[in-house]
Amino acid sequence: MRDASSSEEANVLNRGSTRRAESGPRMGRRLVRLAALASLWALGPAAVAAADSPVREGVTIELSGPHFLSGFCGFTISQEGTAHVARTTFDDGRVMEQIDLDLELAANGMVAFEHPRFTVTVDPAAGTVTLTGTLVNIEAPGAGLLLQEVGRIVQELATGDPLFSAGRFMIMEGDLGKVCSFFAAAA
Repeated sequence: MRDASSSEEANVLNRGSTRRAESGPRMGRRLVRLAALASLWALGPAAVAAADSPVREGVTIELSGPHFLSGFCGFTISQEGTAHVARTTFDDGRVMEQIDLDLELAANGMVAFEHPRFTVTVDPAAGTVTLTGTLVNIEAPGAGLLLQEVGRIVQELATGDPLFSAGRFMIMEGDLGKVCSFFAAAA
């Protein structure tokens, strides 16, 4: 694994940039689509796979700055931590990335932890991007689970339009009251 701490790579995972505030399902779908598609460029151009031999590579990215929830909650929630991305490129053009995030989130004297683990599979032949696993998982000591996005989402590769989803999607459903209230508690 190589260490990459540039802000460009952090922005690729939508974990280190400031964006204009959007809300509701549109923002949730945008975050999921951007995280899925953009993460594919974190390691640079796809490697050319040898016949019948997938190419595997990985990167660890140091993340810091405002968390994407800052736009939802109306105040800055800072993040510090790492993203571990393991990429497999198959000879048929498919790319699969396993993404593990370990973040500490803080705002107004309150601290929580985010530990999502998910897989992004881009299948150019099918024209799809599939996200599977825990996309967001924020917990705080003494407060328990604050926010979770978990399940399977299939989107059209070219447009990002949803084709299928199943699971628990608190952000996409606008269920942000508990996480925003937690970080605003000391304000």
